[in-house]
Amino acid sequence: MARRLRYFALALLVGVTYLALFHTVNFQDSPEWLKEVQTNLDLSEEKLVVVKTKARSRTYDSAVSQLRTAEFPRTDGYKYHRNSSRLARGISDPRPTSVGKEGLTQSNLTHNPTKRCVSVMFWGRLGNCLFQFASGYAIAKSNAMDLCLHRSYLTSYFHLEKDIRIIEKAEMETFKRVKEKQLPIHQQQFGNLKQFKTDIFLDGFLQAWRYFENYESDVKSKLRFQDDIIRDADSFINSSLKHSSNNARGKITTVGIHVRRGDMTSENMVALTGPLPDMAYFNSAMAHFQSKYKNVLFFIASDDIDWCKRNFKSKNVVFSEKHSPVVDLAILSRTNHVIISVGTFSWWAGYLSGGEVVYPKKWPAEGSIYQRRLKMQDYYYPTWKSM
Repeated sequence: MARRLRYFALALLVGVTYLALFHTVNFQDSPEWLKEVQTNLDLSEEKLVVVKTKARSRTYDSAVSQLRTAEFPRTDGYKYHRNSSRLARGISDPRPTSVGKEGLTQSNLTHNPTKRCVSVMFWGRLGNCLFQFASGYAIAKSNAMDLCLHRSYLTSYFHLEKDIRIIEKAEMETFKRVKEKQLPIHQQQFGNLKQFKTDIFLDGFLQAWRYFENYESDVKSKLRFQDDIIRDADSFINSSLKHSSNNARGKITTVGIHVRRGDMTSENMVALTGPLPDMAYFNSAMAHFQSKYKNVLFFIASDDIDWCKRNFKSKNVVFSEKHSPVVDLAILSRTNHVIISVGTFSWWAGYLSGGEVVYPKKWPAEGSIYQRRLKMQDYYYPTWKSM
């Protein structure tokens, strides 16, 4: 009898797990906690797939983590941007990397083990993860604490071996959770974390440049691409320059252009943000650089390169095709100047470039939900030019 009961309990557990994994929740009928999660993640679809874990089926962080499976349209742009979150989802990266596991052990890290920890959870795509790392690192430094991560997701792409403590995920369960109120907005409360006298877990996307404004050179020095990524990016740029007809006109000024489309073109996202930057914006930004420099070559990276080929008619353009998102980011960052569109991937292309950056003044659109809720002066860098 006891054995039968155990088998019955096991079968029941399997059944409940199956239902939890594939349970579809209608947003309109969702409880307040799920509505809050969707709002903070800016997910626009009404139907969300939620994996409810046994122990924490309704906690904010667990739900956010699992909402990566949201049902976006499976376009090429979707695949492009989802690929950039491969490390954030904990899936192994098939690219060879110059960083071995031995480079990630605590014994090789420069830190003081007596310091308190600040930790962040990586979720979202590559641009989101870069914000979480940069902000988390700077917040930790400003509070004389260590940045502690249970997985160094970005080390396959960047040189992040130093000044990071690798800890077990179980250790974070004792950390005090400090939640970001809004996205993006600079949280003053993060400037005095020592008052809590404990380890801190920062809950949020942390998408505000003010978090790391006092550590800009430090952050940029850490966000140096791995050598193989630099080789791929430089090889593409140099080959394009070599075969460009612009060579006959003398020194070439390179300008990167990122065009974000993909899931951002959906009707629901447009309802939240307003229309995406159109060709009038890109043409105006290109004309701006052509008026300043005699010989300009534009490098275009996008999650919808076919759309770009149909719309960018200039002869002075090169399209980045068949590159991974991180190589595209490296290409854009290594041009002299950058024209960005929308999204955190675009933001980091501009920030890492070091040159002049142009961004769309009309995004998010006046009166849109994004424009009303977000503090964009904490998002767009003050030295960038709006057009």
